[in-house]
This record gives sequence, C-alpha cells and structure tokens, in this order.
Amino acid sequence: MPRLQINDFSGGLRTDRAQNLIEDNESPIHQNVWTVNSNALTKRNGIDLGFTTGFATSSNDSFSFQRPGSSGSAANIRGYIFNGSTLYETNVGVTSTTSYTNGSRTHGFVVSYNNNLYFSQINTDEGLIQWDGTTFTELTDNRPHGKMVEVYKDSIFTGRLTVPAGTVGLLSRLKWSSTGDPTIWPTNNFTDISPGDGLIINLLKTYRESLYIFKGTWEDGAVTAPGKYKSPSVYRLTGEPSGLQKGAYEIIPIDIFSSFGLVYPKTVLTWNNNLIMFTNNGIYSYDGNSVENLTDKIQTTIDSCNFRYTAGTTAQANANWGQAIVYRDKYWTSLVENTSASGVNTIYVLEKNGSIWRFKMTDPLQSSNHISSFFIGGNGNLYGVLSTVSLTDTQQIFRLNSTSSVDFNTSAINASYTTKEFDFKSPVHFKYAYVDFRGQPNGILNVEFNVDQHGWVQRQVDMHSSYSDIKRSQRLLIGNMGRSIQFRVSNNQAYVNFEIYEIGCEYMPMHDSSEITQARAIDSTSNS
Repeated sequence: MPRLQINDFSGGLRTDRAQNLIEDNESPIHQNVWTVNSNALTKRNGIDLGFTTGFATSSNDSFSFQRPGSSGSAANIRGYIFNGSTLYETNVGVTSTTSYTNGSRTHGFVVSYNNNLYFSQINTDEGLIQWDGTTFTELTDNRPHGKMVEVYKDSIFTGRLTVPAGTVGLLSRLKWSSTGDPTIWPTNNFTDISPGDGLIINLLKTYRESLYIFKGTWEDGAVTAPGKYKSPSVYRLTGEPSGLQKGAYEIIPIDIFSSFGLVYPKTVLTWNNNLIMFTNNGIYSYDGNSVENLTDKIQTTIDSCNFRYTAGTTAQANANWGQAIVYRDKYWTSLVENTSASGVNTIYVLEKNGSIWRFKMTDPLQSSNHISSFFIGGNGNLYGVLSTVSLTDTQQIFRLNSTSSVDFNTSAINASYTTKEFDFKSPVHFKYAYVDFRGQPNGILNVEFNVDQHGWVQRQVDMHSSYSDIKRSQRLLIGNMGRSIQFRVSNNQAYVNFEIYEIGCEYMPMHDSSEITQARAIDSTSNS
C-alpha cells in the first residue's frame, strides 16, 4: 500500500507564503517545538526560576564573560547582572550572587581584555571602569568617555552616547587607548565620525579585521511606525595598531545599511561568520559585502509588532531593543507579538540551516512582562532577565533551557506542530494515519488529520507502554476519500515530552495517475 512519509521537520516555521509555496519540511504554524537527534521533532525544554533573588530597579541588564583572572574552563564563564549601582556575579551552578559596588555604573556595553572587564559608568564624565574580578578602578587618563566599548587591534575603543557638560558637539567622537594598555589614553587618539549629522555613536563592533561604527538613535519615543525610524549610518575603520596614533587609518562609509530601519545595538552579534542584527523590519545577516534578511519566513509577524521605545513607559514592554544572544550555536531573540502592553512574549530561535523555531511563553513571561536581556550562566544554562512594564517592580531571572518539560514547575508546555497540506492531484482513499515516536512513562500524544480541509479529526495515542523510551509506531484509522491531507501533533500535559520521527498515511489510489504534488493554497489561519 503506498505511503506518504514526512520524516524531515528541519525547515521550521514559514508564515509569509501560501502552503503551495513552502517546502515539505516547513510548517505554516507551530509553537514550542524544534528538532533534535537527526531532525526528530520534540518539545522545547522548560522554563524555571533561575535565581531566588529578585532585582527591584529600572536599570537592569546582563551579559556573559569569562571571569577575570580565571582559567579557560567553561565553568569560569559567568553571568553578570547590572542592577542600578551594583554588579552581581552569578556563581557556578547555584542561585546566589555576589555583589560589587563602586558608584553609579551603566547597564550598557562591556568588553573583556587581558583578564579584566571594561565598561562605562553613568555620570557627567562617563569615565571608563576597569574590573579585575575584585577591584573597580576608574580610568581617568584623558577621560576615555563613552558608553560604547569595544576591543580592536589590541586597543580599547569608546564612542560617545550622551553629552556631558561642556562637550557639545562630541556625539561623534571615537577615542582609543594605547596599544596593549587600556589605562593610557593619549590626547591625540581620537577621530570624529561624520560630525554634525545629529546622530550618536551607538555601537562599536569588531568584525573581520575591521571596527564597525554604527551611528543612529538609541531611543525614539515619538515614533511608533516602524517605517519612520531613521536608518543607521555605518562606517568601517581599518588600520594597524602601530598606525592608529599617527592617524594611519581609514574610515569608509558602508552604504548598504541605508535600507534598514532602526538597528537594536545589543542584538548585533557575530554568528555563522557573519554579523547578525535585529532591526525593526527583520533580522539581517552581513557578510562584509552584502546583507540578507534571515526572517523573511516570518515577515508578517514582524510587521505586526510594535517597535516603539519610550523609556520608563508601558511602550517599553513592546520594544525589541536589545535582547539577543548566541547560545549553542543558535541565535536567540525575543519579540512581543502584539502592539499593546499585553502582547505575548515569544522567543525566536534561528538555526544555521535557515529554520526558525517559535517558543511562546506562558505566565509570567507574557502579558505585561518582557525579556530585557539574556545571559549564559557558569553552569552553561541560558537565562533571561524578565522585566515588567513599569521596569520598577521586582525583576526575576529565569532559566530558559531547563531539563524540565514544564514551565515554572507547574504550567504544562503546550506544544504543537502542523504540517503543510499535501495534495494528491486526484482523489485517493486514505486508509490509515500513522506516527513513529519515542514512548514515555505516561501521557497522551494527540495526532490529528484534516482531509480536504473539512475539519480536524483527532486521535489519541497513549505513550505509556511496556516499550517506553523505545521508538515505536502507532497506526490510526482514517477511512476517508479525498484529494489532500494535512497532519498535526500536539501535547499539553505537564511532565510529558515526545520525539516524533515520522508522520504519514497509507492510501489507495482511485486512479493510476494519482501522484503527490505541492499543496494547494489555503487559509492557514484555520489551523490555529
């Protein structure tokens, strides 16, 4: 008996095309699933409270670095959390933190160089701070101003963000330390990047032997429409350390970024040998010559989001202004899929093969909350800093990739995956649906089929059996004639996971000319 076999789910989500135009391994709608173990479909891992301590502040941020002075062991990669005037260092494998205080410091950009961390502090002088793991030292030599901090060619570079008193017009100033010594900042180690354009340096990024300088706006509370954001001005600085102090460097404008909207600075990361950046109209990849939109598959979702950023107001909960991280060789970012403060917080995970996986958050990672930043803890887990709308209430740190199959120890993960509709070109008799899966100690797997879009018919598979944890197959009666068929698998029970290896059906052709073709276009919203 002929069979339709669907055993590759690696294409991920595709929402911008009709089903007759998507690949067989792509899905028009899914949530809380992705592929593991040679493209087997499974639930995402759970989310739990990562730290028992909450952080009541309006200036919370986080990052991951190897602890200064430590060995290269993975156990020495620590997560750090800025909390007002306090820097918290997460200990390895535990929920407590150690705090270090030294005046008022920014929640912005940080770099690691020569077993020290460097970041700027918020005051009228914006002095650069050096932390050796124990002691904070303010670098006062020639005042290395700037919030943007980056290492390039063995020097620390800073770029201006705000305008301290008496320095009007220096929004475009780029400064750098002596080669190999971030404590010395010669007076002639500076250059002004396109001064007078009204933009500020809001990102410095080293990429492929050059320093990329992004100029734009850090916040734009008056604008709500994505198309009205100013495009960034981007420049590339090249030069050798021996020539920087002598002015032997070149600054080249990069024109291809002019088609972008607002670039969210802390989403610009190096991944897959490219620069990846989140803008208000998609996630883009830059290879040094050209750009590519990595999120065209979910462009309709991005178009529906509100990208307004207004500091200290409810609008901030809707912004996508700085939450992205590369974790386990995947690019993770967060979206609020609504234009109101009650939008659903969703994490999108990009794979190197181009697939996109959508993780919808259950309470409290939805409604008026949003993920303000990510970091990787010393135990190798991924954490998200949860902020409230007002940003003044207690903020919590959640582990986003726990081994549990529930959220917050109580809420079941509601996972589902819908295939495209497969068109057989002429009527066939659908005999059986089947699913190959790995068993579980308990729980029900819902398997549904939809013949000719006449409605979903659900069958339930008891995953408990004496062959638990061994791959097995379950055959389910269909018994309908039709031309097309579509499948969906789902589970919304706590403490239950699944691995799906193949979904398909057995059928009898009504005519010898029957053959499977691309799916015909349907309204995919009917599958939600």
